[in-house]
Amino acid sequence: MGAGSVVRTVSTSVDFLATAGVGSWLEADLTVDRIGRRAVFTSCRVTSGDTVVARATAVLMRG
Repeated sequence: MGAGSVVRTVSTSVDFLATAGVGSWLEADLTVDRIGRRAVFTSCRVTSGDTVVARATAVLMRG
């Protein structure tokens, strides 16, 4: 997927696992798990320090 590529969201799922305090630093780590002919499968992990506060997955349709 290059610059100017169009993607559409097919599905998104978010699991909230823990709380983060107001003003806490959050870091999101996104991974492209697989790129198929038409679909892109991604996952994300959100952490606050050593605590995983959320995880998410998304399936995107290319083109």
